[in-house]
Amino acid sequence: MSPQKAVKFSTFEDVEMEEETNISDFYRSHARSRQRLPHESGKRARSSSPTTVVRLEREVSSQTEKVKTLAVDCEELKSQKRMSDVRVKHLEKDVEQSRKDAEHLKLDLII
Repeated sequence: MSPQKAVKFSTFEDVEMEEETNISDFYRSHARSRQRLPHESGKRARSSSPTTVVRLEREVSSQTEKVKTLAVDCEELKSQKRMSDVRVKHLEKDVEQSRKDAEHLKLDLII
């Protein structure tokens, strides 16, 4: 209803009928599914629909599985690193022993 019209209506139905006659075809095709009344809040309530809850639970479950998988992979990699560190130490020890043996052989050949 335009503010220029100062018409008094006796019932709510009269208001609706007046509004319906002033609505264009474009407005009808693009209007909201329900009209908002002035006392309604402009904010939309958050959805707590079952599909949203189920979707969020599925996402949480998926993320939990990823965390578990990554934790297992991490432990395997830590174990591999420990084994490689031990192998490096053994190889360094073998190299040092080989150098000592070579020094002893040189000394034995000189004498």
